[in-house]
Amino acid sequence: MSNTGTIQTRRELPMVLLFAALQFCHILDFVLMMPLGPRLMADLNISAKEFGLLVSSYSIAAAFSGLGVALLIDLFERRRALFFLFAGFIGATFACGLSPSYYWLLLARIIAGCFGGVVGACVFAIMGDVIAPHRRGRAMGLVMSSFSIASVAGVPAGLALAEHWQWNTPFFVLSACSTLVAALIFLVLPKLDGHLSPVTEATTGAPLGPENAQHRLTLFTRVLHELKETALNRPHLLSFAMISFLMMSGFFIIPFIATFLVHNAGLSASDLPMVYFFGGLGTILSAQIIGRCADHFGHLKTLFAATAMSIVPVTLLVQEWAHERLAVFGLMTLFMMFVSGRMVPAMALITAASDPKRRGTFMSLFTSVQAGSMGLAALVGGRVVTEASDGRLLGFPKLGLLYLATSVAMVFAARAVHRQTGYGRG
Repeated sequence: MSNTGTIQTRRELPMVLLFAALQFCHILDFVLMMPLGPRLMADLNISAKEFGLLVSSYSIAAAFSGLGVALLIDLFERRRALFFLFAGFIGATFACGLSPSYYWLLLARIIAGCFGGVVGACVFAIMGDVIAPHRRGRAMGLVMSSFSIASVAGVPAGLALAEHWQWNTPFFVLSACSTLVAALIFLVLPKLDGHLSPVTEATTGAPLGPENAQHRLTLFTRVLHELKETALNRPHLLSFAMISFLMMSGFFIIPFIATFLVHNAGLSASDLPMVYFFGGLGTILSAQIIGRCADHFGHLKTLFAATAMSIVPVTLLVQEWAHERLAVFGLMTLFMMFVSGRMVPAMALITAASDPKRRGTFMSLFTSVQAGSMGLAALVGGRVVTEASDGRLLGFPKLGLLYLATSVAMVFAARAVHRQTGYGRG
């Protein structure tokens, strides 16, 4: 029997846990690639520029596929759509492990981005259907904690597997775990096609089945119109600019930081799991503190403060002089805390800027812009830094200057967003 969106409370917890597992798998697939940089560059004999393309290819593919999903996702029953996307992600992740060369791995990362990069959008769309509004906040919090869990547990475990076996071992393990999660989709989720027929009844006056071609054409036309109206909305355009500068600032540096730590800052590859473990714990703590500050002092002021404080560890970390081991651990923890912590007040401002009637479409476009910005920054970063004969990355301070420039641009965009919405205290 079809479900129209009313799910019994006792069935919500298994679904939320499933959503969290889905998010954990595809987020880990993305974030794990970056700390694997030193191993991949050595084993595949590739440059920083080529590694930057590996990272950016996933995000850019996710950006373009996100636009396609925004147009098509509402034309299909959501449970089947989620399974299709996640199955494609599993296949691409397994292909990453099988890749015999750089170009095969690059192709596999593009395919992984096309599928995995939009799994999150599908998950959040389903959550809107099946989770009661007065419990949705807690559910969202649990699902979004997957990023922190991936940083604290997933990345160190993946790095340990790569250190003891081969660079591709984490991809095989992740694809196996993801297969188990995929098997639960049809066991835990009900059929979700309640968004199909009601729309047709309202627009044509006669109910048509989900398989009806005219029905799908009507839905597609409505979504295309919504995308156009959403994209041309001034507060939305400012929000897109804001998130672009925010993500670009961090991703000029983040894809190459592990390689820099090993070849420039004097850490060993075996130190990286602990670096990301403590950094992940720091992000969990900073998210709570920054969130409370945002509620108390205002989202705009908190965003300014977090951005200003992030400049200190970024400036010190990217310098080419020798680093003390403990200092590197401390700077990396602060780097991860404040660079990622900016997202908390930023998302509050951006969410307020979105038109409630078009918030779903806005978030689809937002996801594409976010992914594209990360991919572009990684691509640029790979062209800025070069490698010395001993493996050191040269020109890394330039990435710090790019971080500063785009962070300043983000601050001005955030002020413009705030002025448009008047949301919260300055």
